[in-house]
Amino acid sequence: MDDSFEVFGGLSAELPWLTAKFTVYREVFHYPGWWFQFDISRSFHLPFYEATLDLGTGLIYQASNDAGAYPDPDDPTHAYSGFHAGYISAALNIPVHKYITVSPKVSYWFPLGGEASDVIQRLSWDEKSNHVYGGLGVSFHF
Repeated sequence: MDDSFEVFGGLSAELPWLTAKFTVYREVFHYPGWWFQFDISRSFHLPFYEATLDLGTGLIYQASNDAGAYPDPDDPTHAYSGFHAGYISAALNIPVHKYITVSPKVSYWFPLGGEASDVIQRLSWDEKSNHVYGGLGVSFHF
């Protein structure tokens, strides 16, 4: 398997009622293509333990340059490009110590169209295009 090499950059704006982010990714070696991601999120302070609830949503546009890696479902000789996936997420950030925060998180990812659904199903280990996932993050701040 070839190594991949990705470069990315982004901008964010923190407004009083939400945070907006735009990030551009470029894979340059193994699966050449572009990935554009737009996210908005909001953090709510909760009345206990100085906890916060983070809610977010976003969408992704993918523009592949490699028909072998990401073929267009309608024409496999062409590379896939289109609005690819969207998501909604929630995380509960709970400080457990002066320097440590525990954050359970859950997200729901879904395709943004029929072609996106076909591409995601083809690449997915469970052959589904919608996925729910979660996890537990632990961060150490110093």
